Amino acid sequence: MFRLRKSRRTQDFSRRGVTLAELMVASTIMAMVAVGFGAITMTVQTANDHSQTQREVAQHARICIDYLQQLILDATANEHFPGFAAFSSVGDVANYTNVLVVWQPEEEPVHPQGLPLFSELVFVMADPIDATRLIHVSGLNDSRTVPDLSKQELWRQEIARVVSRRALQDATVVELTGLLEPVSFASHAARGQPQLGRVRFDVTYRPTVEDWLSYKDDQLKWDSISWAQGIHGTKVGLRQSWCRIEFSLMSHSPGNAEHASGIPFFSSSAIYYELQR
Repeated sequence: MFRLRKSRRTQDFSRRGVTLAELMVASTIMAMVAVGFGAITMTVQTANDHSQTQREVAQHARICIDYLQQLILDATANEHFPGFAAFSSVGDVANYTNVLVVWQPEEEPVHPQGLPLFSELVFVMADPIDATRLIHVSGLNDSRTVPDLSKQELWRQEIARVVSRRALQDATVVELTGLLEPVSFASHAARGQPQLGRVRFDVTYRPTVEDWLSYKDDQLKWDSISWAQGIHGTKVGLRQSWCRIEFSLMSHSPGNAEHASGIPFFSSSAIYYELQR
């Protein structure tokens, strides 16, 4: 019988190894694949972090908005105090009304047909010590009657007193969120004063405080008052107190506050009540 034998050429080919050029090409391809997988992993991780941060910010905003809307809806109002008012804690920036004052006594108001007491008020504002905190302040140890809303200078003095650290130590302070975006005014920075939280309350009354006072002083006729939606009768008229809420919360990757950016949120709430002729 004949025995089959591999040719020398075939035997040499079967023992041949990988050349250096082939090894370099394979290594390059593997490196490119690894870099591609790494980039995909980083993209997925970044997108996941961003999504979680956005959900956290949205949740904080939803809680703040729900609370503020309900606070306004539960306000006590009469012809002397329209339920709530907004003031500025920055004396030289009067249009930046960043403090919301709401009449919300824990029990029956002491003067249901008059002005509230300071102890019956709730204050919503940025923490004067930490601008990233939006806080709810209640239970002031102050049994004085508040000034009439027409006395703006007195109110500015009282607001300056309320936002002081000493007054807050004697009150009940609850944090609504710790993500408020800080903002700095040039006049504040020049005096070395701390930043403020970016929150603003814009309050509108219809009829206005001035119109109602003019009517009480016989300077404006009953039928000439700008009633809410024009609703009024011979003895009763409808008044609206409306508050627009604006605030901005910080969004940043965890542990990377340097890249924080503010996300604005807006809402509003209103109450309606009767004014007697």
